[in-house]
Amino acid sequence: MNFRFIYTFGKIYGFRTTRRFASYIVYSLLIPLSLLFILGMISSGKLVPLAIVGGLISVFATNGINTLNDAAQLRIQHKFYDLFIATPLTSFEYILGFVISELVFALPSVMLFIVIGYAYHIFTIMLALLAAAVMIMLYFAISFIAFSASFLPSHTRGIWSWTGILTLALTLFPPIYYPYTELPRPLLYVFLLLPSGSAAVLLQGAFGFQPMMYAAAYAFVIESFICVAAAMMVLKWKMHYT
Repeated sequence: MNFRFIYTFGKIYGFRTTRRFASYIVYSLLIPLSLLFILGMISSGKLVPLAIVGGLISVFATNGINTLNDAAQLRIQHKFYDLFIATPLTSFEYILGFVISELVFALPSVMLFIVIGYAYHIFTIMLALLAAAVMIMLYFAISFIAFSASFLPSHTRGIWSWTGILTLALTLFPPIYYPYTELPRPLLYVFLLLPSGSAAVLLQGAFGFQPMMYAAAYAFVIESFICVAAAMMVLKWKMHYT
């Protein structure tokens, strides 16, 4: 494992970029905070705890999806992928460098939602540990999905459309900001096929917002491993036929 590359890439493309372009942090906060405010207003505060957990899911998912933007732009405009092919780096190290760098953008938003969550007394030590484990697995799963999708656009103009599709599919339609019990059963099963959907159902049950659905936990773990394995297969295939 080339930790030097992972650290250097995360430092240059993560910390330094965040310091120079703080607007990225503001952007990652806009949708979760807006929906938190709207849900708090229309539910007279009843859905605020659910929206806080949903906001955490949304922050990790959105920043994971942003991997598509950066990976595709570096591949198309800067030919970074061609440079990687000529190095002894493994495909896992290459993806992990992107994943760690994008995680830096999420940290301020995550800290804010944690503070809000503790203000509403929704976290216990066990629930905090469970939420942290789910968020990390979710972030890696969606980041690897997004990285695989970064090979789809052949021009920079196509990047934003794929990002929009993934954002809608993974952060707005699944039951992240609303109780999963409101969904018809067939539609719920469809959303359980998405890592963000199964993670949301799992955490809604764990936090006591809705009845616990243990099938969501099994689905989430299986989907997370499938997403990572699929991304590795895509990158190895691209390396072999490039």
